[in-house]
Amino acid sequence: MVDYARRHIVMPKCEFYEFDVNSEHIPSNFQSRFDYIFSFFALMYVKNPEQAFKNIHAMLKPNGRTFNVFLPFLPTDSVYRKLCKHEKWGKYGHEQMLSSYSSAASPENCYQQALDRSGFKYYFSVEKTSYTFSNEEEWKGFFISINTAIPNIPDDELDEYKELLFNLINNELLIDGSVKGSKIYNLDYCVMSASKISS
Repeated sequence: MVDYARRHIVMPKCEFYEFDVNSEHIPSNFQSRFDYIFSFFALMYVKNPEQAFKNIHAMLKPNGRTFNVFLPFLPTDSVYRKLCKHEKWGKYGHEQMLSSYSSAASPENCYQQALDRSGFKYYFSVEKTSYTFSNEEEWKGFFISINTAIPNIPDDELDEYKELLFNLINNELLIDGSVKGSKIYNLDYCVMSASKISS
């Protein structure tokens, strides 16, 4: 994504950097540098949200703000947990696709506890929404696009893998409606707005 931005976005005052928000060390040029930090549908993939929140706090200037929207857990967590243990497909890194608190009883509380320890003054809420896939092709395309195991699976085994993947998704995910081939999923999502209080 960063490479794509570097190639396609030309703005004289804009530079693109890659940084692992889980890192225990922040580059000195990132310390207290930013007025705003935004993240949309990414934090649920971070393996250590508490470290990520501490890093975001450290990278913001005094009175800097961050706004984040993310899912408390991924609807596909149960699917990927099964694939992690699968005799044939378990070796393809499905554990990397599990959400941060995939095994927690209340992921929302885990995120809030991590925020409590990060130093932010924050607002946190869990909202409800739904998403409608208008047809089978769109539905399958979405789940293929977020699956990082697929590039590692041999081409001659890919159809077999996809068939199992879609069967598991159909069986594991709660579909809240289906109208003329469409599939409707109800989802919770977290909204977090936080400020770094000037000391």
